[in-house]
Amino acid sequence: MLIDVLALVFGILFSIRKLEIRRTERPELVSPEQFEAWQERALRAYNLGVLACFGKVVLDYGFQFLAGRFGAPWGAIRLVGAGLFFGWIAGVVACFVLAGRARRLGQELGIETGPRAPAPPSEP
Repeated sequence: MLIDVLALVFGILFSIRKLEIRRTERPELVSPEQFEAWQERALRAYNLGVLACFGKVVLDYGFQFLAGRFGAPWGAIRLVGAGLFFGWIAGVVACFVLAGRARRLGQELGIETGPRAPAPPSEP
């Protein structure tokens, strides 16, 4: 249960990060092709993380429901549960690795993500 809560929290954080990547504006010094390549790479990494996290929770509870309904043997339940857990771990690690590579590429290109300072008020 605690692992599922952790998976949900990671999934929400990855989703928020995807929104930040989508809102990022292209700096003037970066070509549109480079910016789009960076954005696609970063979104692909976070899509993997979101899929791994939410997929783990949905598949885990779905399998538990079906296993209880059809009386699956305990060994099969443990095997599928372990497979889902280690698949989730692999997905999250892959997300962190791919997102780190995209972050480094963004830094090399001069792309800044995250919250921005509000624009200064214009003088009348």
